[in-house]
Amino acid sequence: MTISKSLSARQALNLQIEPSPFNDSAISLVSSFEGSSGSASSSSTSHTSGGPSSSESVGGSHATLICTVLCVHDFSSDEEHALSFRRNELLEVLKQEDTGWWAAMRRGTTTVGWIPEAYVKALTREMAETLRRITPELRVYEYQAELLYNAAPPDRQGLLDSDLHRSLPPAYRPTPTTPGQRPSSSRNLPISRTRSRDALSGRSQGEGTTSTLSAQQPRVYSRKKALPPPPPSPTIPMPHPPAQSAPFYHNKPVPPLPHEVQEARTRAGSLSSRSLRRRPLILNDNTALSRLSTLIETKNTREIDMLATPDVSGSFQALSKRTRTDTPRQENGGHSRLPSSFQIQEKPWYILCAHTDELDLDPEGQVRSGTLLGLIERLTSRAAFPNPNQRNPFPSIFLMTFRTFTTSEELFDLLLERFSMTRPDNLNEAEVEDWKKRSLIPTQRHVLDVFTLWLEEHRLLEEDPHIAQRLPDFIRHVATPRLPTEGHALLQNIERLTFAEPVRPSKGIIPKKPIKQKDHKSDLLRVDPMLLADQLTLYEYYLYEKVTPHECLSYTRKQSGPEVESLAKFCSTYDKLGSWVKMGVLGQAHLGRRANTIDHWIRVAERCRTNSNFSSMSAIISALSSVVITRLTVTWTHVGRKSQLDALLKHNDPSGGFAGYRSLLQQVEPTTPAVPFLTMYLTDLFRVREQFHDEDGHISFVQRQRWHDIITSMLKFQRRPPQLIYDEYISAFVQERLGEATRCADDPWFWDKSQEILRGEIANADIRKGLEQAGF
Repeated sequence: MTISKSLSARQALNLQIEPSPFNDSAISLVSSFEGSSGSASSSSTSHTSGGPSSSESVGGSHATLICTVLCVHDFSSDEEHALSFRRNELLEVLKQEDTGWWAAMRRGTTTVGWIPEAYVKALTREMAETLRRITPELRVYEYQAELLYNAAPPDRQGLLDSDLHRSLPPAYRPTPTTPGQRPSSSRNLPISRTRSRDALSGRSQGEGTTSTLSAQQPRVYSRKKALPPPPPSPTIPMPHPPAQSAPFYHNKPVPPLPHEVQEARTRAGSLSSRSLRRRPLILNDNTALSRLSTLIETKNTREIDMLATPDVSGSFQALSKRTRTDTPRQENGGHSRLPSSFQIQEKPWYILCAHTDELDLDPEGQVRSGTLLGLIERLTSRAAFPNPNQRNPFPSIFLMTFRTFTTSEELFDLLLERFSMTRPDNLNEAEVEDWKKRSLIPTQRHVLDVFTLWLEEHRLLEEDPHIAQRLPDFIRHVATPRLPTEGHALLQNIERLTFAEPVRPSKGIIPKKPIKQKDHKSDLLRVDPMLLADQLTLYEYYLYEKVTPHECLSYTRKQSGPEVESLAKFCSTYDKLGSWVKMGVLGQAHLGRRANTIDHWIRVAERCRTNSNFSSMSAIISALSSVVITRLTVTWTHVGRKSQLDALLKHNDPSGGFAGYRSLLQQVEPTTPAVPFLTMYLTDLFRVREQFHDEDGHISFVQRQRWHDIITSMLKFQRRPPQLIYDEYISAFVQERLGEATRCADDPWFWDKSQEILRGEIANADIRKGLEQAGF
């Protein structure tokens, strides 16, 4: 009788919503409490029981959508009337059967199919609307986090202190009840993180949201067209969901719940002085997570309440009750040490990051993907700069690759916004000071750290001169008044780098006196192979030193143009050297000179291997092993260093992702100058681009991390110039011959010339054979 009166006393809720996805015409949502109290009670009873509602007739003028469900597992079936779905989808349930099969449909479609109850979770209307607004991939995680947060014990109205009532916001003050009226509890009125934020900001529960009790009721639709009827009931057995590992809950920046208070003043005195507010937790123990997952799946509210009750210090410390007797007590203060598997997050809500839910983290806490705002927030947080002695790779990865997903102008503006961030609303004076000390000032320091790193290690002055012009004004007028020490240091770095003398590319050790040597007269065989290899190494390093990370990233999109000028010139030298080798061999008309030319280039390749000039070594041996050279069998019978060539070719085998070359590179000492073989690294960059992609506004940070690692290995020898003697005369000869070797690898001239030489060798062999048979 009391329930009917209370329901009758509530006002009807009438909402006009968008045109229905189930009907082309407009739909009015009518409160199920309209009319008599008896009808309202019967409707509520029908919905609670889980059976078909009386309003669920297909041919009538009203149809009830029982609830919205969240798909927590993938389900696929070949059954004619089954509805397949993917994890994180939202479905509307039209009918429920005792067998565990529910008839459901997707919003915006008219196809109704049967789904297994065990694969989905029913949602309240408020939770369903919340999940529709977030990224689909995060819905299950959001639902699990909300479910864990809502596992709160009932309010203990009799234990609330009157002074505490007056200090709480209006939304948290207990509602006066009349004699005989049952007070509402946290079980009947679930605690929502969204409502807790509204209450903390001074908004009442009814502002901008629907009432909680109305959200629990079945939705009755008035429509012009009938909803599609459910198909015949399935006859296949009920499937079982796949085994699920323990969920990984991420903390979200929410204010604490003020109405969780001390239960009894007769408890131990140590508890009466402790703050019993609920705090977000980070759980990194698989056993504890499995226990929590089991409780949530089995809906064991009693044990969940025991874990969530504020009687237990540290909230989830109840999970370690059995092992608490084995935990040694601390000498300082006599408090027991918290188990290592539970690390309590002590930060208040107003200093937590606002875009944490826009980042996808792996189990180790490393970023896999995220939105631009989420990555910028991470870049200027303590996670990116833990301490001066510990270098986090995240800032370097971001600054090396940010041009692949944003511009330098946008990045600069976002960093300025982070430096001038505004404080959250509804903070008292003490909380404002705490927010400045623990959030604002550290963030401002990290912004200046980002600018310093960008300036010193990521070519801010060379590649973004327009940003370099704006940066000093910001530091003088905005940063320095707030952080004088850091601001002055950054200004000094800008001045030092701006007026520093440009670093000239190294040409090697220049001797005091010119080296005396014979005139080669443009004859390759008259040039010392060791000296030729040294000048090739110096010239290749001169080009390699100019390659920038931005050019390496741009090369994955286009292989020519001003953006990749230095890298393209270095790569073209590889092809030119190969053409020079083949032209030198095929250009010799005499058999003996062809064999000597091959031996000469093999000596040059061996010297390049000694100089760690793997680029020139690879170009030479690739040219000597090409078809146009190897088919000259008579010439190779006169080559004396073929075994040395075979040993070098093992390093240049492309099978296994250039496994031979990677093994050779590992033998190079960290301080040894080298010119790497860039083709392998460029191939890796292209593979990473095909393997990972940006999706739904989320930037694949794993892809950028792989690019960063590849480019770092690719360019790590740039600051180690070879300590070789520079010979201007031979260096000019090398550059002249490379300039003349303009023929590409598939030029028909090579094949025609090789064919001509081959015919001559066969003819000479026939003549020699005839002479030998004649006795000469």
